[in-house]
Amino acid sequence: MAESQSIIALNIGSQRVAMASFSPTKGGLALKKYQAVDILADPAGEGTRNAEVRAAVAQLAKSLKAGKSKIRAAVPGHSVITKFVKLPPIDSDDLGELVSMEAQQQIPFPLSEGAWDWAAIDSPGIEKEVLLVAIRQELLDDISESVAGAGLGLKEVDSSPTALYNAFRYNYPDVNEPVLLLDIGAKSTELIYIEGKKLFIQSVNAPGTTGASLTTAIGKEFGVGFEEAEAHKVGGGMVSLGSTEGMDEGAAALASFIRNSINRLPGEISRRTNFYRSNQGGGAPTKIYLAGGGANLGYLGEFLQEKLSLPVEAFNPCRRVSAAGGVEIAGQEHTLGELVGLAVEGAGKAELHIDLVPTLVEAERENARRRPWLIGAAAAAIAGCAAFAGLKAAAASAAQEKVVAMEERREELASPAATLNKWNENLEILEIVGSDYAAAQASRTVWQDMLNELAGYFASDTIWLTSMSPLVDYEPGEASSGDPYFKGGFDRLAYGESFVDTKNIGGEGSSINAIKLEGLWISGSDGKDHRAVAEVLGRIKDGVAAANKEANESEEETEPETYFTLVKPDPENSRSTLPMADAEILVNNNTTLAEDTYGAQFTMILPLREPISVDELSKGKTN
Repeated sequence: MAESQSIIALNIGSQRVAMASFSPTKGGLALKKYQAVDILADPAGEGTRNAEVRAAVAQLAKSLKAGKSKIRAAVPGHSVITKFVKLPPIDSDDLGELVSMEAQQQIPFPLSEGAWDWAAIDSPGIEKEVLLVAIRQELLDDISESVAGAGLGLKEVDSSPTALYNAFRYNYPDVNEPVLLLDIGAKSTELIYIEGKKLFIQSVNAPGTTGASLTTAIGKEFGVGFEEAEAHKVGGGMVSLGSTEGMDEGAAALASFIRNSINRLPGEISRRTNFYRSNQGGGAPTKIYLAGGGANLGYLGEFLQEKLSLPVEAFNPCRRVSAAGGVEIAGQEHTLGELVGLAVEGAGKAELHIDLVPTLVEAERENARRRPWLIGAAAAAIAGCAAFAGLKAAAASAAQEKVVAMEERREELASPAATLNKWNENLEILEIVGSDYAAAQASRTVWQDMLNELAGYFASDTIWLTSMSPLVDYEPGEASSGDPYFKGGFDRLAYGESFVDTKNIGGEGSSINAIKLEGLWISGSDGKDHRAVAEVLGRIKDGVAAANKEANESEEETEPETYFTLVKPDPENSRSTLPMADAEILVNNNTTLAEDTYGAQFTMILPLREPISVDELSKGKTN
């Protein structure tokens, strides 16, 4: 899709990889698609992080149907070096050269071993002040490889703090008093001081001030692994506000421990605020805006408000961003800041521009810069040929001399022409290999993506899915049709025995075209009963309808972003379909609990929008 039509943004965080698609509108920006994949930020698993990021980017690119778009990416604050440098009040024309000299002194590695960029920022005095941002090349190359592996291109790379600044200035243009945008990440917490257009950034990674360090502390205190500790923190973690009355013993102990662990954070904020005021001439913040995944911790805002005596509220980077139908971001807005900041930059509305250019992107840009010269050279050669033809009629001898000269020139250009042709051949080969690789990666995630879609529909405290069974040759609306692809009790099969029920997979042309979902509902404390299953069915119908509507209204020919279809053949017209009745989808839903039982069963059958060939499965093309 052309850049004027769509902006693809990718945020590679320490614990979450998120991607979104935006469109510029007359009123500003529209969020068309959004999805995120969580990555466990266990320090012990750092060696596998790159592989997890690559898999996540490939999954998101497929889910958002990004194609071969060139995207904008943001890297976390702990991956970059941020410096604020004051310079003499010189002319802007000479500023770039002076900044380059300062960068060599301020950046703790040779400039040739990384990427860096700078931007002038507002300063209250007569001095010039610039922001330097740098990153080591190997980190950028990891990002480039992850993006290329998903079949995408890389347009620009920004840092998380500067992207958040652009998102804030875009969404809060009327806020000119000093504020603190607090981005609590897994590996670092970024303090972004904003005062009108003035900016100052500080990073904190002391124990208890980041999400991963808090999880590590919980694990050590309660004797559990990192993954279990993270689950406790995310599932029921909160900051004790003094009283734990009414909480069970485990929850109270966790809340008290979390409060003691993060007690260091307010002190770190106060120290850095004093530094900002004394060394940067900034004003004391009048409000704190919370951003990042760590801001989900229960009662964190109230705790900081109590300790710092400042009002605290969640950062909303979507105040001036409209969301397309079917995009669910409620309660997650504070985690979308980097994506919105990248989109603001892509729409040409950013106040701060930082571009950390990877090696591959710089090579592409260099080729693009040379392309007009090559075209001009070709045009000049063609013009020379035309002139030569005219001169031939007037002066044959002079024309012959020109022929000889041009032959010599052609021989000189033969070698670089061969090189260019070889590069073109290599590019074509890489494009074919890359497309095949992206297709293979996409096929590996089809079941996981299907589960992700179902997880959104079945979000309920009173419903559990107990099995998900692929059905072969199911006839929509006929509950008794379709054979199971797996053998019953396949989890208990002997080692080496096939779990495929070969007698049910049919002959050539058979396909898995539906899934059977079986589960349980229980009566919840809020009065929820079997009707909760009907509510899930309603969410499925709404989600499928929204995906179909978005695809139909799209300016391009796109497939609906859902794995399911809820229609059946029209018996009176073979070319049309009819909507399935609820009873044809929810084929069984026990409405009462039997005596001495805690749950009742239900069964759903959901037809697949795109059947999966049994032949391809048997050949290992779809996992």
